[in-house]
Amino acid sequence: MNKTDAYNHGLDRGIEVALHCEEEEETEEEEVEWCALSVADKRNACLESELHSRQYSPFEFFASDVNKCGDRAEGLWDSYDAGVVKGINGTLAGHQIHWRK
Repeated sequence: MNKTDAYNHGLDRGIEVALHCEEEEETEEEEVEWCALSVADKRNACLESELHSRQYSPFEFFASDVNKCGDRAEGLWDSYDAGVVKGINGTLAGHQIHWRK
């Protein structure tokens, strides 16, 4: 794995999380509440959701692969996290981001 792979994996995950957070509302009231949130609050909700998802598979498989890279792991994690943030921010801003999946 290289930094580009880690970044792209994070980008895909950020887009996925942001789209899921936007679609999570089950009632009209919940949808209004989501729409009323500031972009910063939406971003924070998405980042919290992404962090929570790190407790489950298949993320654990990805984490294992990154951590097996030894000295390169920290740089890979930085690239992954940058991709997550880019994916979330771009999706919330309504930009079309290339989703690799």
